[in-house]
Amino acid sequence: MWKRSWKAFIARLSAIDPCGKAVEKLRGFSTGGIKGGSFLHRLKGFSTRNPQVFPQSYPQTLQAIIFDFDGTLVDSLPTVVAIANAHAPDFGYDPIDERDYAQLRQWSSRTIVRRAGLSPWQQARLLQRVQRQLGDCLPALQLFPGVADLLAQLRSRSLCLGILSSNSRQNIEAFLQRQGLRSLFSVIQAGTPILSKRRALSQLVAREGWQPAAVMYVGDETRDVEAARQVGLIAVAVTWGFNDRQSLVAACPDWLLETPSDLLQAVTQLMRQ
Repeated sequence: MWKRSWKAFIARLSAIDPCGKAVEKLRGFSTGGIKGGSFLHRLKGFSTRNPQVFPQSYPQTLQAIIFDFDGTLVDSLPTVVAIANAHAPDFGYDPIDERDYAQLRQWSSRTIVRRAGLSPWQQARLLQRVQRQLGDCLPALQLFPGVADLLAQLRSRSLCLGILSSNSRQNIEAFLQRQGLRSLFSVIQAGTPILSKRRALSQLVAREGWQPAAVMYVGDETRDVEAARQVGLIAVAVTWGFNDRQSLVAACPDWLLETPSDLLQAVTQLMRQ
């Protein structure tokens, strides 16, 4: 009898608040020998929200959309590759040519770092150099077509916009000021280690008090998709950045965007459910 009551209670709770705080509070509940624990595990699985599997897990209202910076908002990757090539002799890796770049687009950041043979210390030094020189190139960098209009429309819907990036805060702030977009973003978290986006996203969402299921993370790499899903965010991938379409599809994002306007359509669809 108690088992049936427990299952009925959980089923009712999930129908009312499938991704809310009530389920979170049940995490520490001791179920003993009852199978409620596995049921809770399945509820937590809603946070990965593949729309074909768990459409009911999407929130009625989005709270925030967090963007990656390089390769998602800003067309800076060719410049980053050029800077990285200039430092190849100092760090002992081969420069990247056009043929290599096509291959690199199929690899994750972790794979690229491993193949380059860079230690964590070398990674940090290289990133510092790239960021410093990228700042000198800011006047030549441009937003991807359609991004400025997209950001303005999203902000007009009272959505909180943020940026989480491995680029430096100085570079991001300077670029946004130059483009007249700084006022659209309420939070910027910069300097994230290349392979630590999951932790950075989790900390950012917790600090801002957002419900993970009501937050999108938009990025151009498979690591962005993986980090978002691990934290329980809505994972959105764009095809105009670093990783190619095939690699992004394999990472199973909740949404795959071909153009910036596709994000507006996704947001509209989510907020109507």
